Amino acid sequence: MLWIDHLHPDDRDRVRAESDRTDRTGEPFSMEYRTFAKDGREVWLRDESSLVAGQEGQPPRVQGVMFDITARKRAELALQQPRTGSGRSSSSCRRSCTSTRRTS
Repeated sequence: MLWIDHLHPDDRDRVRAESDRTDRTGEPFSMEYRTFAKDGREVWLRDESSLVAGQEGQPPRVQGVMFDITARKRAELALQQPRTGSGRSSSSCRRSCTSTRRTS
């Protein structure tokens, strides 16, 4: 199974297009995208790679690193979710709480 086959279906086309573009131009590849772990979990990756020229007529190879950024992406998503509960932000609570303090 190829690397591209493990990508999230919603990310596959844009990752493939960028990979093809950087293969043609020789520019570094740098993207964030979703893939699936062996156990089926969705995993976010930050992929940084470059083509390295082959030696003595050998084809170029890809050299790079992938970072698991799943925790960061989940935190970003949580921050984007609307707040539930009282609907009051901590700053509005601070204002109302400080305005009700007694002064002697």
